[in-house]
Amino acid sequence: MSKKRGSLFLVKLAIGSAVPLISAKGLDQDESQITLQLSPPPVPLAMMKTALTLSLALCTMTLISGCNDDNTAASNAPATEAGAEQSQPNHEMTDQWVGRWIGVEGLFLDVSQDDSAGPGHYLLEMQYGLDADQSGTFEGQATDDGISFSRDDGQQLLRAGDGEATGLKWLAEKEDCLVVQAGEGYCRD
Repeated sequence: MSKKRGSLFLVKLAIGSAVPLISAKGLDQDESQITLQLSPPPVPLAMMKTALTLSLALCTMTLISGCNDDNTAASNAPATEAGAEQSQPNHEMTDQWVGRWIGVEGLFLDVSQDDSAGPGHYLLEMQYGLDADQSGTFEGQATDDGISFSRDDGQQLLRAGDGEATGLKWLAEKEDCLVVQAGEGYCRD
C-alpha cells in the first residue's frame, strides 16, 4: 500500500473591510491533519505613518506641558529676603567639616572656608588617588546634600557618612567620615 502525497491548498475568506486569512494545509490524503493559521489584516503604510506621527505629537505635547510652570504668579513676584535666604543651602552643617580628614594609604582631604567667595564656599585640598596627578585644590559649594565640587574625573558631591559608607575596610569602624564615592572616603578619629 503506497501513500499518496497530499496537496497543499489555501482557503481565504474576506469579510467586510477586515481581511482575515485562514490557511489550511494537508500533508497526506490519508491523514486528516489540517493546520489553521490566522493572520491579521495588512495595515496600509500610510495608516501606520499617520498613527506614528500622531503618537509622536501626543508624546511631545505631554512632555512640554509637564515642563510648564503652573505657578506663574509666584514666579513673577519679586523675591523677598526671606525667600532668598530659604533658597540658600544650609552651610552650617558643612562649616563643621572644616579641617583635615584622613583616607587610606596617605590619601587626605583638607576642607577650608573660601572667605573670598562668601559663606557656603570651600576650598578642598585633596590627594584622592595614589597617582601624583590625582591631587589638587578644588572649589566647592554647600548644597542641601553636602559640598558639590568638580575635578578632572567629573562633578562630585562630598557628603557625610560613616566608615561603612566609604566602602573601605580600613575605615569601616570609623563614625565621622566624608564620602565622595564608594572606595573614596576620609575620616576623623
